Amino acid sequence: MTNYKPIKEGKVREIYDNGDSLIMVATDRISCFDVILHNEVSKKGAVLTQMSKFWFDMTKDIIPNHMLSVDVKDMPESFQNDKFAGKSMMCRKLEMLPVECIVRGYITGSGWASYQKDGTVCGITLPEGLKLANGFSLTDQTITVVAEKVGKQRVTVDVTNAIGTSTTSSNILDVMTEEEYKKIYNVVYQKKVLGYSGSTNYKEVPDKIIDGVTNPTSASDKWCNVSADNWVTFDLQSVYRIYSFKIFDGNAGPESGVDQIDSYQILLSEDNEHWTTVVDTYNRQKESVKTDYIAPMRARYVKLVPHVNGILRIWEFEVYGKKDNSMKLSTLTNNVTMNAGESYNINVTYDLGEGATKADKFECVATSKNGNVTIGTIKENVKKSTFVIPVTAKQRMGDDVVTIRVVNGDDYEEIAVQVEVDATTQPNVLKGKTAEVRHYENDYSFEAAFKKYDVSGLTDGNKADEALTDIEAPSTHRDDVWVIFTAPEGKQWDLAKVVVNIPNENYAKNDNDEMNYVNKDVKIAVGDDLTRMNTAKTFSGLKKVSELSYIFPESVKTKYLAVICNLYVYSYPSMAEVSAYEQFADPTAINNATVQNAVKGIYTVNGTKLNALQKGLNIMKFADGTVQKVLVK
Repeated sequence: MTNYKPIKEGKVREIYDNGDSLIMVATDRISCFDVILHNEVSKKGAVLTQMSKFWFDMTKDIIPNHMLSVDVKDMPESFQNDKFAGKSMMCRKLEMLPVECIVRGYITGSGWASYQKDGTVCGITLPEGLKLANGFSLTDQTITVVAEKVGKQRVTVDVTNAIGTSTTSSNILDVMTEEEYKKIYNVVYQKKVLGYSGSTNYKEVPDKIIDGVTNPTSASDKWCNVSADNWVTFDLQSVYRIYSFKIFDGNAGPESGVDQIDSYQILLSEDNEHWTTVVDTYNRQKESVKTDYIAPMRARYVKLVPHVNGILRIWEFEVYGKKDNSMKLSTLTNNVTMNAGESYNINVTYDLGEGATKADKFECVATSKNGNVTIGTIKENVKKSTFVIPVTAKQRMGDDVVTIRVVNGDDYEEIAVQVEVDATTQPNVLKGKTAEVRHYENDYSFEAAFKKYDVSGLTDGNKADEALTDIEAPSTHRDDVWVIFTAPEGKQWDLAKVVVNIPNENYAKNDNDEMNYVNKDVKIAVGDDLTRMNTAKTFSGLKKVSELSYIFPESVKTKYLAVICNLYVYSYPSMAEVSAYEQFADPTAINNATVQNAVKGIYTVNGTKLNALQKGLNIMKFADGTVQKVLVK
């Protein structure tokens, strides 16, 4: 008779190798805090084994299991005795998922001491208000996991019915080294808010809940809204592997006794179009800090949908994850300025990371956000580990974002390049015009009194000398200097670019006879009603500067253009020149003879003057002073 020795011994169970099967024996041993005690509990092993047999038999039609037999007569002769009878189970040899889950239904002992201290057990946050030996919900928040092998743990489930078999596979958890675990952090911190349902005012917006401050001193540093429909979407600006979330609800901040979120959903997406709900929970109103763990999932976009019976108040929202791969991308510059019609090569260098190799699917793709540039054929320089992305600016001023994605198998990394499309062929629509300059006697309001000056020197082409010499009083109020231009009667400008020139590098003698900076903030505003102007751009905290240039993301049709100045106190208003340029007109097919009668000049897209129209795209200056793109077929 062969004597078998266990190939593995635990605190309670012993495992024997039986060739093409295993024999698992539940002994009568007992342990406490991972220490095996000297005394045993009679028949304990038999009870454990028979309980397992019951449930394996009960569920075998739902999912197959490893059990072959608990009858020692089916086992080798060495097991056919009282020592093993009733305690032994012969099992199939299967690939083990090396994860141990310990589920606790009651809190006591050292767990109770830890919970009293900081509300956690084994580092896991539990619901508020638990009592000694009090049961709590068996959710994933109350599961302790002990893993034996580093790596992504994938589970495949086959479900079979009369029609056939359906298979699904998923990474249920990641097992990491301590060094890898330390790389997990709050990946939504100071990232981008793409959109949200609303807020009670302009201060209490979702940007406040990703600023890293969980318990601010100001009651305004929260997202607050009064609505039955609340949602916010965040762009993490890269792909991360997401593990958990934390919400600091109403009573977690400087306010108390306020409404709290009862239920909420959290959704993840890689493309901001296809979403997966990873958290859908309810009856959470009593928790001021809500923590949720999920099976690891790749995502770039996160959507939070909270539901509250009353007023929504969230102080902070945290998303914990880490970079999903070690690939790195870099460019020589992340900001490019091009002239309309010009081409430029964006060079992207890639580093796959330590130990990583190219997969069968290795490629680079690029997309334009606003369509102001076209993207040519991308080429790879294998020796230099670079991709060359050719972009060509269209005949249109504006901005764009070229997003470049390098794909390596299932992994990818993105980098964005900001592109500004300028033009040198468009005329200055303000040239020779007279500006209305207002110097307000109080902080600006549309009812405030002002002194009016008509100034022609702001459009004479002199970008160096002071044009506001007629204003002899210093500035002592906020936004009290307005420079206003008005489009011709019955027309609107289609503005694409505004340039403001400031003399002496914004440095002059003030009313205290001291040399100091002059313009502190300069705003570009547009609109059809001077009492309701829209600020398109603000240049803040100005110091040494000679020129401020702004290209609108999309051209704006407007009757009025205003340059609004907030000066350093006791400074005199100062400005040399203001220029404005309209957007290119849409290409138009037009009869050659008709155009010749109306045109004053014909130019190529690069500004070269022509004697006659040529086939293709022409830049036309007409007799009435307007400029158009004309496509001759």
